[in-house]
Amino acid sequence: LKAFDKELGQGKAQPYEWEERVESLTQFAAQRAQAFKPGDWQGDEALALALLCGRAEMHAAAAEAYRVYLRGGARGRQADNARGGLIQALIESEQLDEAEKLLNGWPEGAKEGAALRAMRVELHKEAAVRLRDRGLYERAGALAREGYDTADAIDFSGGAAGLQDQVLG
Repeated sequence: LKAFDKELGQGKAQPYEWEERVESLTQFAAQRAQAFKPGDWQGDEALALALLCGRAEMHAAAAEAYRVYLRGGARGRQADNARGGLIQALIESEQLDEAEKLLNGWPEGAKEGAALRAMRVELHKEAAVRLRDRGLYERAGALAREGYDTADAIDFSGGAAGLQDQVLG
């Protein structure tokens, strides 16, 4: 994609071509990812496979790779990001029961910043919309409420500088 940026700057490419290039990257990632099994990887390689599968829109395989990564003892911000990736993959692959369970059981971190809270809010929203679309209104409402409460806990009192400190952590 760096080549695209260069071509765009030189006038050899047009911004509307971005979608086409991204689609070809997605197809390439899918071809590559199909050769790998999440159980054969561990640590950062499992995380890289999860990201590759996600890029390839192979959400069930991405979820399995995230599970492998998290079982390996990931901690801190990396674990939180991987947990968010797992929930996103579960939502995308319509495994809403497990996504809801993970959202409801998200461990509260003492140093949870605004960026992580914003990710959690987005995941709650996406899961709630999917549940609503299935006609599961009570569960959707409960997840939406939890997402609202998560958003409400973001401290905006420090203005932009305070929020930047929270995000950067």
